[in-house]
Amino acid sequence: MTPAPAPVIILGATSGIARACAERWAERGLPLVLVARDGDELARIGADLRVRRAASVDLIARDPADAAQQGALAEDLRTRVPGGRCTILIAWGMLAPQAQASADPALTAELIRVNFTSVATLGERLAAWLAAGSVLCVIGSVAGDRGRASNYAYGAAKAGLHAWLSGLRHRLFRAGVAVVTIKPGFTATPMTAGMLKVGSPLVSSPDRVARSILRACDRRVDEAYAPWFWWGIMAIIRSLPNALFKRSQL
Repeated sequence: MTPAPAPVIILGATSGIARACAERWAERGLPLVLVARDGDELARIGADLRVRRAASVDLIARDPADAAQQGALAEDLRTRVPGGRCTILIAWGMLAPQAQASADPALTAELIRVNFTSVATLGERLAAWLAAGSVLCVIGSVAGDRGRASNYAYGAAKAGLHAWLSGLRHRLFRAGVAVVTIKPGFTATPMTAGMLKVGSPLVSSPDRVARSILRACDRRVDEAYAPWFWWGIMAIIRSLPNALFKRSQL
């Protein structure tokens, strides 16, 4: 008897990248559990995914970044995944112009809370019950590879996230759980509306990034740039000597 496919849990499921991933997993006929704070939008997405022939679509209207809700959410998810084997995608986040963050310490703190702290606190709860064969995939950013004047508050949060994922990967390796860090470059989503140069070859669609995410999860790789060419771009940026980097307009 063929075992039932492991479910896919998507946290922050209303984001542009998360929705593109959900569509691709639905087309594979996998069971989906979607979590997001906007219940109305979540219901619309769920209806669309059922049309795309997902095996099942369960919806949980909670804010996964809210520390007060994370304990109950983690327990709810555990009861929906008998045996603890699944794929989890953590896809929520927030972005703000660096000029605003520099002028508002509270905004800097919120960028760090949403993009790093809230992911780590829920991630630890989820890691406690994941079984061998599971994949925990988290969306980071190329911004976390090196602090730059244009977005260093956001980049610092993502850099902290990358370090936490590296440690979690080290811890869970012997348990057979893959921890995958995704580092997207510029992506045209509602979160980046008005912040990117329209038509730039460096700006990707959510679906292109989603293809990279599914490939990384299938291969259980440690890290993946999305799309792949950001690996080369960031290798160059990371290698620039400080004396030169400080004079750049990156």
